[in-house]
Amino acid sequence: DNQQLMERFKIEAMTQARLNHPNIVTIFSFNKIDDEYIIAMEYIEGQSLKEMLQEKKQLHPAMALDIIAQVAEGLRYAHAHNVIHRDIKPANILVARDGKVKISDFGIAKILGSQGLTKTGMLIGTPWYTSPEQIVGREIDCRTDLYSLGVTFYEVLTGRVPFDSETNSEFQIQKAHLETPPPRPSIFNPEIGIQLEKIILQA
Repeated sequence: DNQQLMERFKIEAMTQARLNHPNIVTIFSFNKIDDEYIIAMEYIEGQSLKEMLQEKKQLHPAMALDIIAQVAEGLRYAHAHNVIHRDIKPANILVARDGKVKISDFGIAKILGSQGLTKTGMLIGTPWYTSPEQIVGREIDCRTDLYSLGVTFYEVLTGRVPFDSETNSEFQIQKAHLETPPPRPSIFNPEIGIQLEKIILQA
């Protein structure tokens, strides 16, 4: 019954159906059956990165690097096709049993240059992974996904996000993204080398 959600659902289907890459979940069809809309998509036998972290807390650097590199390949392809995901986080990264990694849920993606539901000033995403430019409502580009990927990489290696709040205050989390340098990830995981730490902090 919510027309705005319906529009977002259609945008997800159309946006993701345009993307054909080994590291992005494939959309097969978008249909209306009676009064219900459905997306038929590729089935991934495995689990989300969020579920993996709930089980293991943190991953070995080699495994983490492999997963993040595959996500980066998927994002490189999406960005080349003018699509920004806008909500990169462990829950939207699927890891198949054979180790293949797929990005899912382009439901809040913004096609560059189009006007629509996710225009400037509308904050959509998850506060722990949201880029500063999204928080302040500025125009975004592909770098917003790289920021969120950096936060995800940080969490995968340390078992914690760089910016958090004991009271789950969205305001405190957003303020930290804007004003506080992230703690060095090697403080929480000494196995992280200097080179890897530089990459994470740069992202």
